[in-house]
This record gives sequence, structure tokens and C-alpha cells, in this order.
Amino acid sequence: MRRGGAGGADHGPGLARHRDALRGARAAARTVGVRERREIIDYPPLVVRHEERFDPADTIARASRLAPEVTLAVQDGLNWRVSRPFPDGELTGNVTVESLEELASRPVSRVVLRDPGSSDDAFQRMVESLGLHEVSYFIGWSAWVDIAPLGVDKARGLALVCRDLGVAAADVLAVGDGRNDIEMLRWAGRGVAMGESPEEVRPQLITSREVSPTVGSSRS
Repeated sequence: MRRGGAGGADHGPGLARHRDALRGARAAARTVGVRERREIIDYPPLVVRHEERFDPADTIARASRLAPEVTLAVQDGLNWRVSRPFPDGELTGNVTVESLEELASRPVSRVVLRDPGSSDDAFQRMVESLGLHEVSYFIGWSAWVDIAPLGVDKARGLALVCRDLGVAAADVLAVGDGRNDIEMLRWAGRGVAMGESPEEVRPQLITSREVSPTVGSSRS
């Protein structure tokens, strides 16, 4: 990561603008958050301010037919409904086990496909075989894929928050380490890819973006 010393090129109006934007982001973070690509929330208390939903029936039918070993989950507001339990610690909030018919019965904001026993390559081939053309999907870490309404991603959610706060994209600092962060890193005035990011994340960053040293990882 490039740093400017005393009197260096990073000092001046550009640095001041990013410093002011960071201060504003810290203040906003106390009250507004972007959860994945589908929801905008207030916290605390945890309240959904904006949510986009879609019909999961076709996605669930395809996944259960082509990959019956996969565990499915749907996000329903602040709650999760799952086909079978996920590994401990992967889902937070209220989690309920339901049949596939119940999971597909009403619109949701996200579908997750998870196969802890699969290799990354095998899991990616399975996802590609589903033919997911009417939704947006992002393959994450350890055989996990998020499926959301078409055109909905973190960049869209962040743009909505910034619009409400009166913050321009040029004044936004975005930091990410996953494939589902690519659109957000492109959208922000400054995008920073974490050092442990997958290789396909880093080429998305043009010269004004940065790749940070490795400091740890998270799935969000």
C-alpha cells in the first residue's frame, strides 16, 4: 500500500477529501450498514430499511435436482430458513430447518448453496451446471455461493446508503477480500483489496486502487 510521508504526494486536497469521507463513514457506520447485497439496515437496534426479494423456487428446484447433496438456506428478513443445519458459526440469527417446498414457498432476499464436503473446483462446476441466468450469484469461500436478485450486489447497496447520506462515490473508501466485493471495489472512489484476496479480485482494481498487506480474512 502506498503511503505519503511529510510533504509527500498523498498530502493535499485529495487526502483531505478521503480523510473527511472516512470520518463520515465512521459516523454512518454507527447507524447504517449494508448487509451483503440485498438489505440496508439500521444498527442499533437492528432494523431493515431496504430489501429486495426474488422468487427462489426455480433456483431451489435446480439445485435440489442437480446437486441433492448441497445444503440450502434462504434469508428471510433477519431470519434464516435452511434445508439442514449449517456448520457451527456460519449463520447468525434465528435459524429454522424446513422442507425444500417450504424454502421455495415465498420470496426471499438471498439463497445460499453450501457443500462443506466438496472441493472448490467441483463446487464451481456444480454451480456453473445450474445455469443461473435470471439471478446474480457470487462464489465465496469454501464451497459457498450467494444467489441474489439479478443486478443486486454490494455496490448497489452502498450506492443507496451514500445517496441517502449525500456522499459521492468519489469520496468512498471500500475494503474487501471476496469475489462478492468486486463490484463494490470498482464502484468506490478508492477500492482496497485485502492481501489474501483471490487472484480474480485483484485485477479488478485499476491503478488508483490498492492491494493491502495480508491481515486476516472474513466472509461477508
